[in-house]
Amino acid sequence: MADELDAYSELDPNPKDEEKGKEEEEEEEEGAYTELDMGTREEEEEETYTVLHLEAPHRDLSRCPACSRLSLALGIMVLFLLLTVVVQSVLIFQLSKASRMALPPDLPTTPSTINNDSTLAVMEDLYRNMSQTVQTIRKHLCVQSGDGADPTCQICPNSWRQTQEWCYYISNDKKSWNSSVEYCSSRGSRLMTLDGKNEMDEILQKGQASDYYWIGLVYSEADEQLVWLHGAPLEQNSFTVKKRKNESNCASLANNEIYPKACNSQKKWICEKRVFRFNL
Repeated sequence: MADELDAYSELDPNPKDEEKGKEEEEEEEEGAYTELDMGTREEEEEETYTVLHLEAPHRDLSRCPACSRLSLALGIMVLFLLLTVVVQSVLIFQLSKASRMALPPDLPTTPSTINNDSTLAVMEDLYRNMSQTVQTIRKHLCVQSGDGADPTCQICPNSWRQTQEWCYYISNDKKSWNSSVEYCSSRGSRLMTLDGKNEMDEILQKGQASDYYWIGLVYSEADEQLVWLHGAPLEQNSFTVKKRKNESNCASLANNEIYPKACNSQKKWICEKRVFRFNL
């Protein structure tokens, strides 16, 4: 009988003990849930705080009065720099226009060097020097008209000789007649044509008149006479013309006399062109 009671006790525990165990399990589950709930709330609060903490500087930056003042100051500085560049550009344009002459090739003209005070100083000195040069040219090469207009100036190329309205180049080398024509043409001129003996006295100096010089006179088979390159015939009364030999179709001048010579013979030559006229 005792054995049966013991077995029954093992199979059917005390109901109070069972209820007490269930209560302890429920308390443990509630504690765990409470801890999970509190942990979740803390994480949500941290995330909310983080978002608010990150967004707060944006609101403060947009309302910063110092930033607005800095932006305004930078804008004024940029405007001032633009005005400075414009003023310097206008000054450079005015100086260039006033000079009326080309700048020397060694003057810096790149944007990095032209917009500075040193270049402006160079251009001002250049303008003063050109003004002095213009005054010198007016004094020696120009004639003041009576109506008050700008003086008329006339000039010949370097190493050319000027007589009245013509410039003459007197060579020291010797060429054929055709090569002499090409030389004069390459320099915007032509072989000399003559209007009279007095002209030669002004062109040639002592010691030069006895040399032979090609002139712009050639024998025309069609007209059977000597004609100038511009087409007019030679007036027989103006010069003494030596007797022409066979194939002596080109004319040279020596001692105010015309000598028909072979065109391939080598002689000096004289080019002519009108003086260059300009106003200052």
